[in-house]
Amino acid sequence: MKIAFIGDSFCMNCGPDDHSAPFDCNDWPWLVAKEYNAEILTTGLGGTALFHSYEKLLEHINNVEYIIFCITDPYRLANKYSLSIIASTQRTWPEFFSPSKIKRLNYVINYYYRDIISFNWHEVAQKGLLMQIDELMIQKQKK
Repeated sequence: MKIAFIGDSFCMNCGPDDHSAPFDCNDWPWLVAKEYNAEILTTGLGGTALFHSYEKLLEHINNVEYIIFCITDPYRLANKYSLSIIASTQRTWPEFFSPSKIKRLNYVINYYYRDIISFNWHEVAQKGLLMQIDELMIQKQKK
């Protein structure tokens, strides 16, 4: 049996012997896979936006029997780099970003969350994406 854990850090997999993993990493995907003798094809990514989880679902949906989807905060920002962008957190950026670009990105993100964000829009968009995910799961007859 093949299983996919799709979502954020709530469904990251560290395994029983991974001591290099972040302190908040959860081992429950490994325990579920062990209990059901399942092969894990993918696990969650810490801080990811729901849209990026949806992209990962599209990548794996045809190759698994079961999907466990962890729904993340609606206020995370989807972006072309698939980076974790969450309000009020320290951001780690890829090494290909220059220090000046990192400074600009942090300024823009902080400005967005402080002065521009529409919480209602994020909540409605989240519901719409969840409806799309539900429709896809039904269409593909996935559990």
